Amino acid sequence: MIKTVNVTLKLQEEEIPAFESWLRMQADVVDLKILPEDRNLYENDKHYKKLCNMVKKAKETKETYYNNKRI
Repeated sequence: MIKTVNVTLKLQEEEIPAFESWLRMQADVVDLKILPEDRNLYENDKHYKKLCNMVKKAKETKETYYNNKRI
């Protein structure tokens, strides 16, 4: 059975192209995103922080729902 795995890594910016190339040769990559550095926005923008917390809660709710419904 094939499973989907999601991993978040921190890499030096200059390492990303080589790592992405290596990863795509090693696995069937479904999605790869470079996440924005949003710490300053999160710390200084109350609306953005609220949105992030809403996303986190939605993900938790979705995961709980899935875990309760799967066979």
